[in-house]
Amino acid sequence: MFERKLEDVKTTIYFDERCSEAARINGLHDCCHGSKAFTYTEAVEFVERGKRLLKGCRKHDIKKFKAIINQVVFAFGPEFEELHGKV
Repeated sequence: MFERKLEDVKTTIYFDERCSEAARINGLHDCCHGSKAFTYTEAVEFVERGKRLLKGCRKHDIKKFKAIINQVVFAFGPEFEELHGKV
C-alpha cells in the first residue's frame, strides 16, 4: 500500500441541496450545493467549526448537519476520524 501523510490528502465532496441549505441556515456558510474540494487543513477547520455550531443548530436540522460533518470526516478516512472524531 502507498503511505501518504494525512496533511497531503485532498478530496472532493458532493453536498446535496437539502443538507447544504441546513448547514448555511445554521452558520456553516462555506457549504454550498454541489461539489467542494477540501485539503486536510480546510477539513479540520470545517469539522471543528461544525462541531461548535452544532450546539446552536435548529432541532429539525440536526441530522442533516451531523451528516455533513461526518461526510467530511469519513472522506479523509479512519486516521482523520481518530484525530478529530465524528459527530
